[in-house]
Amino acid sequence: MMSKGGPPNQQQPGVLEPVPPGAQSQPGFRPGVGSMYAANQPGVTATPQAQENYKPKLSTESLEGIKALENFRLQAEAQQKQVVADKTLEAKKLEAEMKKTPWDDFDFEALRAFKDKEDWSLLLNPKRRELIEKNLIPMKVEDIILTGEVTQDVGVAPNVFVTYRSIGGDEDLAVKQLMYGEKGGDRYVMDKYTLMQLTLGLVAINNMPLPSHMGADESLDETKFLEKFKKVCKFPIQFLANLGINYTWFDERVRMLFLFESEALKNG
Repeated sequence: MMSKGGPPNQQQPGVLEPVPPGAQSQPGFRPGVGSMYAANQPGVTATPQAQENYKPKLSTESLEGIKALENFRLQAEAQQKQVVADKTLEAKKLEAEMKKTPWDDFDFEALRAFKDKEDWSLLLNPKRRELIEKNLIPMKVEDIILTGEVTQDVGVAPNVFVTYRSIGGDEDLAVKQLMYGEKGGDRYVMDKYTLMQLTLGLVAINNMPLPSHMGADESLDETKFLEKFKKVCKFPIQFLANLGINYTWFDERVRMLFLFESEALKNG
């Protein structure tokens, strides 16, 4: 212990050290008695740089709340991305359907394999016949007995329906009489007769009736028939080919009405 006149007792280092300038504005500052001493302010940083790096500690509840909010945000973002992806896929499918043509599913391999056969073409092939006949309303053989004929609506092209009818024997003979003495090559005579047969079998296209070729006595009227024949011949040859092929299939279905096998009664 030093003499009374000597220097005062030394304090422990830092006990009376004041807080740094600007300490009162720091988040960790504790106001109250002795608040200006550094020893009472453990949360106050000593330098401005340390003050800038100060990060408050969050409670467990706050951290869990922030984590839950982040998870919700991520889930919502994922759902939104999925919705956008689904809409995009749906739009692409719709666009592809709009661009699709009737030939996209056509069996071109079969066409190349049978291209040399006369009984196989774009319009005349088993696959096309199957697609057409699966949507037909079956005919009834009793209609022939009750009305003298049977009719059927056939979809021959997209949005095109043709009504065909069975032909009476008197009509067939009348057409053959009209063809008697016809001059021209064999192909010309055959094609003309085929078109006349088609004229007899056509009733309407898309529910719009063609002119009737029958007279008042329910027999073929030559003048009316030739008017109807002239109208039919005005159709494009591609459409006539389509009509002729479908009439041939219709005629076969009518013939099958008179068979007793169970499969035949299904109209093909």
